[in-house]
Amino acid sequence: MLKYLDGVALSEGATDALKYSARRMRPNFYAMCGYSASLQRCTASAHRTTQATKSFPSGHSSLSFLAATLLSLHFLRRRPSPGRGLLAAAFYAAAFAVAATRLVDHWHFPGDVACGAAIGIVAGLLADLKSGGRC
Repeated sequence: MLKYLDGVALSEGATDALKYSARRMRPNFYAMCGYSASLQRCTASAHRTTQATKSFPSGHSSLSFLAATLLSLHFLRRRPSPGRGLLAAAFYAAAFAVAATRLVDHWHFPGDVACGAAIGIVAGLLADLKSGGRC
């Protein structure tokens, strides 16, 4: 449990730091901010407009790949069997599915999702390394 919390802290810390420094507009920025062509400005609330500039990197991707990494490492360390590799592949397939929804919903660009996935994997590996591979 502590390993997962360490991973979440690393993943969310890196993701949020990048979101607030990059301030990349989402693919659906104009719809989210309620852009008015006649006023030439956003008409949505300040909160909604700010959310529209937090595309890079994807937090959903980073957390789903963090979970996939930690679960895969946990199950692969148990008694080896052919099914363990398939289970790890299933975890990553689920993480990929979560990341893909962010693209389909026009909340992120492919680079946002890829960077989020990399952050999640690295955070999972670092959290696992810190714990010495223990649960």
